[in-house]
Amino acid sequence: FSKENTTLDQTTLLDSNYTKKHVVVISDFDPGVVYQFQVESMDSSGNVSTSKTINILTPRKEESVFQVILNNIQSIFSWVGKVNGT
Repeated sequence: FSKENTTLDQTTLLDSNYTKKHVVVISDFDPGVVYQFQVESMDSSGNVSTSKTINILTPRKEESVFQVILNNIQSIFSWVGKVNGT
């Protein structure tokens, strides 16, 4: 997987066991980022099949109601610090 508009540079290890189902768990996503995924599979004869590229947008970091209100207050009264010279 990779971030949008970059080379798909991260891969999983090759599993040489014959299987029809594959599971990969990825847990280190950044919030609010588009990632691209592509699946590549190789059979015992060396034939390779590659899936279409899939784009996924991770959800933005959640904010509590208090955080939203505090951010709004800070943006509304940001001029106060400018008046005091800080």
